[in-house]
Parts: sequence; C-alpha cells; structure tokens
Amino acid sequence: MGPRVVGGLVHRSGWMASEKVLMALRRRFAPVIVVVLTLAGCGGGGGLLDTLGERSHEYVEGTTTIAPPTTAPVASTGGVGLKSIGEGVAWYNDGIGGSNSNEVAVVISAVWRRGDGENRFIQATAREISVALPGVQFLSRLPGNSTSITSQLVYDTASATLDVGVSAAFGVWAGTPYEVAEDRLVVLRIGQDVSIAADTDRAVVEVDDGVNLIWSDGLYQYELFCAQLLTERQCHRIAGSFRPLEAMVTSAVAAG
Repeated sequence: MGPRVVGGLVHRSGWMASEKVLMALRRRFAPVIVVVLTLAGCGGGGGLLDTLGERSHEYVEGTTTIAPPTTAPVASTGGVGLKSIGEGVAWYNDGIGGSNSNEVAVVISAVWRRGDGENRFIQATAREISVALPGVQFLSRLPGNSTSITSQLVYDTASATLDVGVSAAFGVWAGTPYEVAEDRLVVLRIGQDVSIAADTDRAVVEVDDGVNLIWSDGLYQYELFCAQLLTERQCHRIAGSFRPLEAMVTSAVAAG
C-alpha cells in the first residue's frame, strides 16, 4: 500500500513518505481535499483536468457538456464488480481515422494537426497513444458496467509537443461518453515526469467523490481516479491490472 493523503497528510501504511514525495503530493492534491469540486464545464471547451481540482476526477475532454448530476452520489459498495477490457468495452475514438505510422514524432504531429491549435487535449486512438508513448501501460480490468473508453493526447500548445506533466488521458464510461457525469467511472492521466512518484508504491488520495492513486513504473507517472461506485480495494485491483497498451491494441486488431 502506498502513501495516503487524509486531511492534507500523506501516509504510507503507518510510516511517513519521503519528504520529497510528501511535499510534492501536498502541493498537487491539497486543493482537491479542501475544495468542493463541481461538475460544471466537464466537456466541451475546457482542457481535461487542467487544474488540481479537475485533475482528480470528472473532467474528460469531449464535444458535449456533461449534465450535472441529478441524484445523490452512489454509495461506495463496489457492487458493479470488475471485468476484462475485452468484455463489451469499446474504444470511443476507433473511428476517427488515426495515424498508421510507427514513428513517435510523426504520430505526435499528426494528432496535433487534428486539433485547433488552442486546445491542449486532442482525441487520439489507443494505437496512436501507444506509439506516441512507447512502453505506456493501460488497464486490463475495468468496472463491470463499463461500455466505452475515451482517449486523448495532451500538448504544450506553445511547442506543439506532448506536455511532460500530463501527456495522455483516458476516461472509462458506463454509457455514452460526455453525456452524463455519473457515467464517468475512471479517469487515468499519464505523464512523463516521474519525479513526483519515483517508485511503484501507490499514493492514496481520498477526495469527496472517489479516490485517486498515483505511482510510477519508472517510465511514466500514472494518476488513476476511481468514482465512489468503486471501493478503494477495487481501485487498487484496477491499478494492478496494467498491461502494455501496445499489446492490447495488437490483440484487438488480431481479434477484429
């Protein structure tokens, strides 16, 4: 079990995290703990999880605005269970005609040209992300009611290159993406700066509407948000199911 943030403090199952990790996590997640996070502006024009509050949960870039929730949050029962990514889950961006190149620079440039030059978050296929971020991993286990996965590459607009802090973002949905906020089950952010989480221990950050896990595999930093529908234990099981994204894409193509 990794470090835990509760009431603004980071713990590692009874012993304190290193000072570097402690201070970094405090800086990154303190606003998440003390601010009530809203569901306004979850799609459409804004960037995905651009601020610390947004970073923890619901903002997944899309073409429509997510309606605010109309019911109370679902209790953390874990009743949905988990399933394999291959069991009835579709990649939302499979039909956008992504680049077929195997060259990192070519794919990054092609996806950038798909955007408007202003929005940092640009829809990309799973294959494009696997090429743009060699060795990147993704979830092989998902909530049992998952139906769709959205995916974006994230850019530094000044240089038209991938943002180092957050280079890719994924959303796992129980319905049509971007339509209903409560259908957003999991958000995964991937960055190339591994200085915050330098080892495989998962920092646990509790927020009002779920839990965040943050860790590194040495190549990339991963931030995984699980909604209240999932228990913390299930969130750890999802995080423990990571597999190379490239292999998942290859398997999907072979199966298709």
